[in-house]
Amino acid sequence: MGSNNIQYKELFSFSLEQLFYKNTFCKNYSSEPKTDIQYIPTAECIDTMMRFDLLFRKTDHKAGFTILARTMGKNLSGDNLMRFSFGNHEKLNFWLALNNPEILNFNNFPAKFSNDDFFYFSNQVIDPAALRSNLHMTIDPMGVIGANDISKKSTQNYRFHNTAEVAENTAKVKHILTGLEIAPKFITNNSGESDLIFDISLLPAGKCKLLINNIQKDEFYYLGSIIPNLPLFGVIEFSLSRSLNSNYRIAESDYSLTDERPYYKVRFINRETFWRYTIKLQPNSPLYLEMSALSPADKTDFKNRLNIVTNDTNVTFTPTSVTDTEFTFTTDNVVALKEKYVSSTTSPPKTLSLVLKKFVGIPAKEISVKDDLPFPSLSIIDTINYPLVYSDVFLII
Repeated sequence: MGSNNIQYKELFSFSLEQLFYKNTFCKNYSSEPKTDIQYIPTAECIDTMMRFDLLFRKTDHKAGFTILARTMGKNLSGDNLMRFSFGNHEKLNFWLALNNPEILNFNNFPAKFSNDDFFYFSNQVIDPAALRSNLHMTIDPMGVIGANDISKKSTQNYRFHNTAEVAENTAKVKHILTGLEIAPKFITNNSGESDLIFDISLLPAGKCKLLINNIQKDEFYYLGSIIPNLPLFGVIEFSLSRSLNSNYRIAESDYSLTDERPYYKVRFINRETFWRYTIKLQPNSPLYLEMSALSPADKTDFKNRLNIVTNDTNVTFTPTSVTDTEFTFTTDNVVALKEKYVSSTTSPPKTLSLVLKKFVGIPAKEISVKDDLPFPSLSIIDTINYPLVYSDVFLII
């Protein structure tokens, strides 16, 4: 009796790294990892995977996934051949949906996002030096920096305001990957300016650009006609084109899969903030009562010698506001937010300690007022004075 041997081989893999975490992928876990971002194939992606018999497999311990392709036979070099071939315009797109909104705080993202913006990552990167085992999908090889990888997004009704009038037959939206073009549905010229409205529902999801007189005026990502009701954070696009640079392309010209499969990565760099501790003294606080009994000169000296001391010489504080009932201490330099803080200047490494002390600078009298001060919360950051960013801790003693 015959057997039907169906084989699937790795097409490519993807991981999202976050330097905030000790393991660089997700929160510390004992049994099952819990990822901060959910990967959701777009409707077009699901259709493409079905047509080409591709399988999606999550790898939560690496905050990513692997795509498998059905193979049949080998080429003369012994490489597996894909069972089904695809055109250079084919792609696989995956929505990024937030499972943990705090990543907006502890990663180094822009302080504010427009409602029209989201992240766009693609394997259409030109970097001949990138290794097949570490292919960055960000503009900067180091990872997401500032607004580099942020794109505008649009639904099927795309609108654009131009600061000059637009003549008929001079404007078009062009789908970058396929080359498909759409003319505006309406053009309204008024007082030397123009408003354009496009119905781009016939285009596939993907990057588009607006051309006026063949000059690019705008670029955006068309979300497609089916959008999940989720907090979309961005999209990852994997072009299946065989014309990509050799290190970034997924399949070779004969649809073979070489032994070294592409491993794509997106790296989120942890945010650096100034740590600011505001401590309020209650009327019955021992510290407040101690200061109240001092002469004005001694009280001034006492307050000047109150500070937060750490076991890391790179993390130092300076009093930035001092009254009889409230003290504010701010780090002299920014500190990278992390899942676990370790002193960088102790050997062997120890957990970073933060201690409020009095009589700082007088070894014979220096003493702790409050040990084990908490680390900053990840739920909120102060960006009022951006690009300066503060992490606040409020304490009452």
